[in-house]
Amino acid sequence: MKLRTVLTSLILFALPHSMHAAAVSPAMIDLEGARGEAVTSTFAVINTQATDQTYYLDTLSFQAKDESGEPKFLTEDTSNNLSQWVSFPVEHIVVPAKSKVDVPFSVQIPADVSSGSYQTAITVSSAPAEVVATNGAIIEAKTATLVFLLIKGETTKKVALLDFVSGGKWIQSDLHQTFTYRMQNQGNVYAIPTGKIVLKDVFGRQLKIVDANETKQRVLPATTRSFQTTDQKPIGFLDVLRDQANYFSIGPVTAILSVNFGDGFDSIQETTQFWYVPYPLILTVLLFVGLMVIGYQILSKHKKT
Repeated sequence: MKLRTVLTSLILFALPHSMHAAAVSPAMIDLEGARGEAVTSTFAVINTQATDQTYYLDTLSFQAKDESGEPKFLTEDTSNNLSQWVSFPVEHIVVPAKSKVDVPFSVQIPADVSSGSYQTAITVSSAPAEVVATNGAIIEAKTATLVFLLIKGETTKKVALLDFVSGGKWIQSDLHQTFTYRMQNQGNVYAIPTGKIVLKDVFGRQLKIVDANETKQRVLPATTRSFQTTDQKPIGFLDVLRDQANYFSIGPVTAILSVNFGDGFDSIQETTQFWYVPYPLILTVLLFVGLMVIGYQILSKHKKT
C-alpha cells in the first residue's frame, strides 16, 4: 500500500502511449451522513478514446499541500480515514468508446468516528493497483474525483481572516485589482467562503463588485488557504480610457470584503484602501484642453489680423 501511494502521489503520472487515462465527472463530490450510516453516491467515468477501455477503481488519501489549496496525496493511510470507508460494487469497469458509465460507490461511516469533515480521492486508471505497485516509475496515469464527507454531530465551525490586501501599489491607475485574502479554518468542518468585494469611492459611491471566491474553493479543517480574485483588465489605450471614463473617479478607494460560510459560521467583513488616480484619462483630458486653448489662441490672433 505504501509503495502504491508513493507512486500515485500526483494525480497525473507519466503515461505510456499505449494506455489512456479516463475523465471523471464531477470533479468534486460533497456527502453528508451520521455515525454508523451508509452513504451512497455516483460519479461518471468518461472514455474519450475511439476504442473500449477498462478502468480500475481505487482511493487515495490527501490533504492540503500549502496555502494554495493544492492537494498533497499521502504516502500511507491512517486510522479513521475516508479512503478506508469507501467501497465499490466492482473493482473495474469497461467503458465503451466515446461514451461514459456511471459508477456507484458507498461510504460506510464507522459508529465511533469523530464528527467533522473528511476527504479522499477516488482514482480511475487503466492499470490495477497491483500493476502500479510493480512497474516502478513507468506507470499509468490516474484521474481522480475528490470526495468530501461531513459527519454530523459535535462540529466546530470557526474561520478567521488573517489578512486582506490589494495586489498593487498604494497609488493605482486601474480599478481592476487582484485582491488577496487568507483564511484560517480553526474548526473541524471544511468551509467555502462566498461573498463579494465592493469598491467604493470617497463619497461612498459603489464603483464595482468582484466575486470573492468565483471558483468556490474551500478551506479544509486546521489549514490556511490564500484566495485571489480575478478581474479582466481592459486591453488597449482606448479601452483603458473608456473604462476610466466609465468609473469617473479619483482619490481614495475602499475595498470591502464580505464573506459568509453557511449555517453555524460567523460572517467576516474587512476593508483595505488604495488611491485611484487614472493617469491616462487625466493626461488625455489635459492634452485635449491644452489643444483647445492653443486652438482658441490661434483663432483669436487670426481674427485680430
